[in-house]
Amino acid sequence: MGSPVPVHWIGLAIALALLALAFWIARRAPSREAALGRLFILASIEWCCLGFVASLALVSFIIPYVPLEAMGENLDFSVMPRFADSFAQGRNVLIYEGLPSPYTNGDLFRSELNAKQTVKMHGFYFYLPPVNLAAADKAALQSMMADGASLISWRGEKPCMAYHPDFAIDWQDAGGRRYDALLCFGCGEVKFYGPGSGLYCDMVQPAHKAFAVLLRKYNKNLPPLEVRW
Repeated sequence: MGSPVPVHWIGLAIALALLALAFWIARRAPSREAALGRLFILASIEWCCLGFVASLALVSFIIPYVPLEAMGENLDFSVMPRFADSFAQGRNVLIYEGLPSPYTNGDLFRSELNAKQTVKMHGFYFYLPPVNLAAADKAALQSMMADGASLISWRGEKPCMAYHPDFAIDWQDAGGRRYDALLCFGCGEVKFYGPGSGLYCDMVQPAHKAFAVLLRKYNKNLPPLEVRW
């Protein structure tokens, strides 16, 4: 998620700033009693600030352990056939290239967002216009989505802890209902969205690499996706 400042360093910076302020106040107080009174007020403020930082630290520690179901994510892999079947029927299959990650490349993300035409899908930004998925690539993706081995149940947080999709696949089933699949190759995860249901799951090797190799040809705005496996 970029380079966030750890909470404990924020707390230390606040404590040092308040200590410096306490020293400055004590040196300029007209009397010992006045200095003590001001220091008491400052100490109260410091304890309140440190309590607030401690609360933030506790929240940042707890959040990774909050079940994703409680955050609106569906991890029930039994719905996967619904998405695979709809993709097999899929028409008007479009590929959207994702903007750079705001977590790891914030400056480029903001620059691209301001300079290019984009659309926001499920909380993430993608370039416009989308690109039509080639028939051969659709067949390959369809096979991987349906083979029962390429995608599996979500296995937990990855080291990056910052899901950000590189591509979105958008399609309609035979009834005209819209479906989306957002793929993040950094953490090897896929989020599916469809009428009445969704799914958060993982790609497994070698499918993880196969998905990335297949879709990197659709990089039109950024350098082709680097495949490191």
